[in-house]
Amino acid sequence: MSNSLYKDELNSFKEGYFRMDRRNLPLTGLRAFEAAARHLSFAEAAKELAVTATAVSHQIRNLEQLLNLKLFERQHRAVQLTQAGKALLPGTELGLNQLSETIERVSTEWRTGAVNLRATPLFVARWLAPRVALLPNENPDLEFRISPSFETANFVSDGIDLAIQFGTKPIEGVHCELLFKEEMLPVCSPDLLDANGGKIDLASLKNHQLIHGNIPGRETSQEWRTWLAAAGNTDIEPTSGLHFDNAAPAIASAIEGLGITLVLKTLVEPDLRDGRLVVAFQQEQPEDYAWYLVTRNKNLERPLVKQAWNWLLEKTG
Repeated sequence: MSNSLYKDELNSFKEGYFRMDRRNLPLTGLRAFEAAARHLSFAEAAKELAVTATAVSHQIRNLEQLLNLKLFERQHRAVQLTQAGKALLPGTELGLNQLSETIERVSTEWRTGAVNLRATPLFVARWLAPRVALLPNENPDLEFRISPSFETANFVSDGIDLAIQFGTKPIEGVHCELLFKEEMLPVCSPDLLDANGGKIDLASLKNHQLIHGNIPGRETSQEWRTWLAAAGNTDIEPTSGLHFDNAAPAIASAIEGLGITLVLKTLVEPDLRDGRLVVAFQQEQPEDYAWYLVTRNKNLERPLVKQAWNWLLEKTG
C-alpha cells in the first residue's frame, strides 16, 4: 500500500467515513488487537487470551482486512503499531473496559444467592454461627456463605463481600462500622480456682502457667505484657508458659486446668456460661478492643450485601 493511499485511508478512518453496524462489530478481533497493542507482542496477547499466537495473528489480519487498514508493522519477533493502530487503540481500550465493567457490575450487584462472609474460625464458631442459624426463621431471603480464615479480606480477588475483623481502631481503606466492643479476660478452669481457695490474685499469678493463644493480628505475649503493666505487676515474665498459634487450643488447655489464658470474652462466652471456665481475676480494661464489620464501599451498592450488613449490625443490639 502506498504512503499516500495509506494516509487517505487513515484520514477516512479518523473522520468517520468508515461505517460499521454494531450488530457486526468484530469483538474477537478487537480483543486480540487491544491485547497485542498493549503488549506489543502477539505471543503475550495469546497467553492473556488463552489462544495460540497464530490465532491472534489471524484475528488481527481479519480485522485489518475488514477495516482495510494496516494496524501493525510486523518485525522479527516484535510488532509496532502503525498510525492507524495508534488511532484505533484508545477507543478500543475504553470500549472494552466499559463493557467489562458494566457486565461485572450487573452480574455482581444484582445477582441473588449467598453473601460471602469472612471471619476468624473461633469467632465464627462462638458468635457468628449461632446467629446465622436463626436466619431461616428471621430472614429466609438472606443466606451466608461463611469463610473461616485468619487472612484479611481484600474484597476483590478473593470474592469476599463482607468481613468481621478484630482491632483497636477502624480499619483504613475500607468501609468500616463498629460491630461491638470487646474485653480481654484472664480465665481458668473452676477446679484450678477452687484449688486456690476460690481466688487468684495478681500476686499469686506467678505460681500458675500462662497459656498463650494469639488473637487476630496480635500476640498474646504482648497482651499479657500490656495487661500486667496496667496492673502494676512486673514480677511475671509475660512470654513464659504454653504457646499456641491461635486461641482455640489455648482455651482447651485452660479448660483442662493447665493454667490461665488471656482471651477475648466473645470467644469464651459459651464456656463461661456453661461453667467450663471462670474469670480468674477482675482488672480494668487496658485497651479499647472491638470487632468491626468491614467491606468496600462498592459492595454496599448491592441490595443483598446491604441487607446482610444491616442484619449483622442488628444482631449486636
